[in-house]
Amino acid sequence: LQENSHVIEALLHIIYDIPLQALTPTSKTLLDTVRAVHKYGLHTEKYLAPGSPLFDGIVHKIPYIPLDVYILAAEYDIFEMASQASEHLLSLSLPSLSDDLEIARKIGSVYMLMLYNLQLARMHVLQRLIVTPPEPHEFTPLCGLSNYQAIKTSWSMAACELVAHSNSGWVSLHLHAFDNLNRVLRSEMFPRPCSGPHLN
Repeated sequence: LQENSHVIEALLHIIYDIPLQALTPTSKTLLDTVRAVHKYGLHTEKYLAPGSPLFDGIVHKIPYIPLDVYILAAEYDIFEMASQASEHLLSLSLPSLSDDLEIARKIGSVYMLMLYNLQLARMHVLQRLIVTPPEPHEFTPLCGLSNYQAIKTSWSMAACELVAHSNSGWVSLHLHAFDNLNRVLRSEMFPRPCSGPHLN
């Protein structure tokens, strides 16, 4: 056997349906164990099924190595594992991924398309959520229609920026942009004591 002792031990555990927690295997050991399962022709439907010790062990590592898990799952067509890993790849830049021919080859066209569709769906959801500016409060002499028109313009500009940069650190970018927009709306566009539309 070419595998190291950690992988062999993990293989024996999953064959005899013994939980892997006692081994505290590393991420690399778990991924190498999947490769060993395929290499030695073990029953993948059993040993890599959701709820199996090896599957669950890898799922717990996904937040730390989502791309590695996705590549492995795509390479061996483990759809359920790829689906869970893809949830942590929303900010992944697909063009940069495609530039790495080895990674692209391992992922393959089917699972690359799955990632593309996931990001496309996220873009559509993002656009739907932010396309409509916040509802105005009842107009007053101090804060009327002209103020609200300024809000709509700023909101539209911010929305375009958020969508345009949604593949580059999108969570932190969006939260920062909305925080800035909220501050502008409350402190610059509205005369006191007006507090502007509700953004929470």
